Amino acid sequence: MATVYTSAARRPDRHSCRTYRMPQRSLKRRTFRAPDPARRDGHAPFLEVLGRVRARTPRWYRCRAGLMVLELLDRVWSTRRRSTTIGLHRRLAIRRAVAKVRPKATRVVLDQVLHLVAPGTGPHAEALAALMEYGKRLQYESEFRLASHVYMMVIDYAAQIGHTSVLPDAYERHGRCMSERGSARAAMASYATGLALAARHRNVPARLQIAVAKAELYCSLKDSSSACRLLDPLLPRARKLGNPKLLMEVLHVRANVAHNLGDDLQALVFFAGAFENCQDLKHGGRLLNDMALTLLTLGFISEARKAFLVSSSSTRGDSFAKWAAMINLMMLAHRRRDEAGFDQYRRMLEPAPMSARLLVAYWREVADGSSVFSRRAEAQAAYRRAAGYAARYGYFEEGKELDRLLKGELSPSARVPRPPANLPVSAQELLEKVRMLRSLPEFLSRTSSGDANTSSVTGLRTTLKRGPRPRAAIV
Repeated sequence: MATVYTSAARRPDRHSCRTYRMPQRSLKRRTFRAPDPARRDGHAPFLEVLGRVRARTPRWYRCRAGLMVLELLDRVWSTRRRSTTIGLHRRLAIRRAVAKVRPKATRVVLDQVLHLVAPGTGPHAEALAALMEYGKRLQYESEFRLASHVYMMVIDYAAQIGHTSVLPDAYERHGRCMSERGSARAAMASYATGLALAARHRNVPARLQIAVAKAELYCSLKDSSSACRLLDPLLPRARKLGNPKLLMEVLHVRANVAHNLGDDLQALVFFAGAFENCQDLKHGGRLLNDMALTLLTLGFISEARKAFLVSSSSTRGDSFAKWAAMINLMMLAHRRRDEAGFDQYRRMLEPAPMSARLLVAYWREVADGSSVFSRRAEAQAAYRRAAGYAARYGYFEEGKELDRLLKGELSPSARVPRPPANLPVSAQELLEKVRMLRSLPEFLSRTSSGDANTSSVTGLRTTLKRGPRPRAAIV
């Protein structure tokens, strides 16, 4: 009886009549299979967040449930698995994880994704729409890296099944996330791809939306001329289309550009037009924050503080906009020499997982406030930290100014300008409404020409002016 040896330590000698021959590799060409979209980097962004945050916190539960849902998509939609059966225990574990998610809006979106994903079915338009909504929720919660990961999954799956109508929106939102992460080059590349797809399929609303996003990125890069070149032709087109949301976004960004150029009176006029077309409380909270910065620059201190407070309280679920308003309130506190208020806002904001723009703005205001209150060591450390973030994320103008502050060539500005005697009619009317401001719904009912309680169909996005004070914009 012949013996086949499987151990490398015992082999037949050269006199053996039988030898074991290694199997030859087949020369038959194998069919090419594209990379599986479901296995995109193993969902590394979610794993990194889970490894960094404290267990059993709301953020941990949200990230854990999201990862489990995406891993379910890996199994069900994978092009490399022969069997896609999901065990009962696994399904129950995913359901239990989703049930622990707060806030309710995120839990509802994840439930919708689970409802539309069934074993034996591939990606389809309805499920991709639900996955897009999950990306919007992550973006709304300032989880920009997680949101960009989800948007790229949508892009991969949509390209796989030929569902091209969702691609421009996905590329535009992915570009927004990359912009908030401090990668302007990646954002521009994403916008360019989205514009090319929208032009190829004659999707005019998507082209206009991406143009507004590009203009806002130019505004944040302090390239006001490029932003104006995009926005000025968009205003009449947005009015002609009769889309209040698009018109509000164009006017909002145009107001920020006017503020950057130092034309604050014209900025107030644009803000008044934006409020007339605002149909959502959350949009109104962001508009209120940016308008308050313009009021502060013009010298209307009490009106600006009231608007900041209402903006902060009306954006409870929108972490990014809430943090922007709180940074502005911290800035107002050290300008008013309110040391207790400054320290309170600093403690509340320090543990927040802020994005690139907010980090630069936050540490800049911490440094300015510490300098005002004669905390030299704290101020120097905060300036160095802000300068480090500015260099890492490409905020070169802010980095130069921070270097001058570190060297003592500049000092934090605390000059309060005198309010102008005359304002344009629309700006004066808006200022009077701010002075009577008690709550955002009441304010919008006096400024909006639409229904203030109508919720927006699409997700919310916030950007921040690159400068010493954060601005929250909606595009």
